[in-house]
Amino acid sequence: AGYRAMYALSAEKGYHLWHSDLRSDDSPLEANLGFVCRKSGDYQGRQAVENVRVQGLRKRLAFFTLEDKVRLNGLEAIWRNDQVVGYLRRGDYGFALDCP
Repeated sequence: AGYRAMYALSAEKGYHLWHSDLRSDDSPLEANLGFVCRKSGDYQGRQAVENVRVQGLRKRLAFFTLEDKVRLNGLEAIWRNDQVVGYLRRGDYGFALDCP
């Protein structure tokens, strides 16, 4: 198995890849990683996490499946009600689901 298999399997499992799914401008809460942020005690970055909790999420990491088998390269627009609401960071084939 090569790196493409690892990418596809990580997408199916919901594991995040640095630079593909997550970037330095994503907060842990926006990346669905809030469970790793303690709610008590002090740590580096706590104030930034608390600010996001108070102000709300600007973006959210989400997973999609497609009915059509099309190749996705990333950075495709995500449309909802005739408006662009986000961008795809990564697209991979799900072998267990047999769909992109």
